[in-house]
Amino acid sequence: MKSVAAIACLLGLVSLVGCSNEPKRFAVAGEVTFKSNPIKFGTINFRAEDGSAGAAQIVDGKYSLPVEGGLLPGKYRVAINYPDPKIPPPTGNEAPGEAAPNREMLPKKYNSETTLIAEINPNGNNSELHFKLD
Repeated sequence: MKSVAAIACLLGLVSLVGCSNEPKRFAVAGEVTFKSNPIKFGTINFRAEDGSAGAAQIVDGKYSLPVEGGLLPGKYRVAINYPDPKIPPPTGNEAPGEAAPNREMLPKKYNSETTLIAEINPNGNNSELHFKLD
């Protein structure tokens, strides 16, 4: 009787190992171009209606979210920001209100009023998402 209980306990523990209540996240990467040119430096943000989100920097037209910061399956609104490269970014040493305001290079339909949508499938087979903006 003790061996049956021990086996049942062992099977219960084995079934818990490898099981997780955390939903699976997927790494996502891709390229972002504006008028056929890679965005030199910017950000890309993914936000789902359920509140899940992810973000990455864009460098030389490429971005990458690793699995740890990856996206859950579902639909996301995508906002892309491309600050004017001629205006230096704030250093953090400026007094409040002294930093030069940065000018957004992309139309609002790609950031503050985004119309971009991306979907991550539950099997994660679309982990490359490219955005060709006009």
